[in-house]
Amino acid sequence: MKLLDRAEPIAVLYASPDGLPRRFRWRGQVHEIARAEGPERIAPEWWRERSSVRLRDYYRIEDGEGRRYWIYRNGLASDGRGGVPEWFLQGLCA
Repeated sequence: MKLLDRAEPIAVLYASPDGLPRRFRWRGQVHEIARAEGPERIAPEWWRERSSVRLRDYYRIEDGEGRRYWIYRNGLASDGRGGVPEWFLQGLCA
């Protein structure tokens, strides 16, 4: 896996706000998602006071061309911690 120096924002289209991604746009190209594994969730510590820290759902995905990516969603629409979720590309898989 090749991690990016800094996660890059991507535009994601999905079936529901908290659902699996179906398509994403990165660096001007649209990628149709053929397969997705996940999510693997990293959540803020529930026992601490409510903060602005949002959970992350990581997915391993493969596009129609067979290229594989590691992406994540920062937050959920219903978490009350900062608006709509944001999506990022974290790395490229070999």
